[in-house]
Amino acid sequence: MMRGALGRWWSTPRTRLRVARVLVVAGILFVLVAFATTRWGLVFVGILLIGFGAAAGPARIRRERQRGGTDGAGPPR
Repeated sequence: MMRGALGRWWSTPRTRLRVARVLVVAGILFVLVAFATTRWGLVFVGILLIGFGAAAGPARIRRERQRGGTDGAGPPR
């Protein structure tokens, strides 16, 4: 049951956009603090958070289930 509720909650674009923004802002803050304190491990963590934020964005949602059609890929150019 929780799996279905969590999946529905995560599949909304508004939720994914907010989570992605929080991850990117946290990553930027980690990188800024890391450069100020010369802690290179924090730079690595910040870069990972920025990447996770980019991957979690609403553009990553498959549109197939929402529109009932294809995901807009069409034939290759």
